Amino acid sequence: MKFLIVNGPNINMLGVREPDIYGTLTYEGLCDTIAQAARGMGVEVEFFQSNSEGGIVTAIQNALGRMDGIVINPAAYTHTSVAILDALKAVALPAAEVHISDVTKREAFRQRSFAGMACRYHFVGEGRDGYVHALETLKRDIEGSLIILHAMPRSEWEACRAAGAVGAHLPEGGFLHCSPVEYFWRVAPGHYADGGDYVLLCIDVKKVPAPVKWEAGPHNPSRYYPHIYGACPVSAVTAVLPLRMDSRGQFLKNPELSGYENR
Repeated sequence: MKFLIVNGPNINMLGVREPDIYGTLTYEGLCDTIAQAARGMGVEVEFFQSNSEGGIVTAIQNALGRMDGIVINPAAYTHTSVAILDALKAVALPAAEVHISDVTKREAFRQRSFAGMACRYHFVGEGRDGYVHALETLKRDIEGSLIILHAMPRSEWEACRAAGAVGAHLPEGGFLHCSPVEYFWRVAPGHYADGGDYVLLCIDVKKVPAPVKWEAGPHNPSRYYPHIYGACPVSAVTAVLPLRMDSRGQFLKNPELSGYENR
């Protein structure tokens, strides 16, 4: 499995450029970090950096037939380039958008991402780790081992199982809120700590026919959560696990999910 890592303008100036925002890691150090992580995952990576919009478009086009996916930090072109958006849509490879800083907390003009419209996943404000997280997620997506979680009362699940689908009667524009495994335990206390009888649905993304969009969470815009815009067939649910708490009211992580956490 091979991935193209694309970085846009001024990323080559890392270590010099605004270190209070981007840190002191150089571009060469960033590439070394990504390459080391890729070796640990058993995947290949190819790096491309350009300060030219046309060069980035050509690199994306040249990935077709050679790469399995694209990790892209378009940098300043994120907010201006329809051409990069169109190139990503044209090759239609699984893509993940990365930003080193948390652009959601920066200037107003940085709040729109054209390239992000063609990316399945978004990793914002994680520094170098965002690239690694993107690689892990794309790899699992392609392998078919990307599992997302949806919690619901057991009684509702039994009714959905009988009906053959979860979310069969969503309102127009409605969605099933899901979570990647590594984020679920952070949000669970705010939603499921009432002592109810809940179950965790483990959903195989590739078996969901409805659109699955990764969108910023309402309380932390730097975390993106998968939303299923339509019914999720019962056949896409690979496991149903109990949601359990200990005597202190702390959620117990299901050991069956340990292999599905990116971090």
